[in-house]
Amino acid sequence: MADVVRYDQRRKLTDLSVVEFAVLTALCRVGPHPAPFLLPTLGEWFGITLGLDDIQPAIGRLSRVGYLSHAGGVLTPDVSARDAVTTLYGMLYRILGYDLVRLMALKDPSLHDLLQPKGS
Repeated sequence: MADVVRYDQRRKLTDLSVVEFAVLTALCRVGPHPAPFLLPTLGEWFGITLGLDDIQPAIGRLSRVGYLSHAGGVLTPDVSARDAVTTLYGMLYRILGYDLVRLMALKDPSLHDLLQPKGS
């Protein structure tokens, strides 16, 4: 997999994988921690048991582009990582929200009508 494209040094979109996004999200929530600390949270989010070998490629890519540093075995997110996570969260909510509204329109058009802005 190619390296990510940093949100603050690139085009309109960053190229984070889901695993990279999850690693950054977890670190932005708890602050600097060793990688093993993230495994229970990431495993819960993905619904599987994970080992360090599963997340090392993502950590390596995030480190190469400067989203993470790891001194003394502790992963520390760069300040710009929070901006990337926040921006991607917003995009994901819009994607999921769009799909949810479409599904509701199929199941219950009257409910869908209530959610539409007046005059649309």
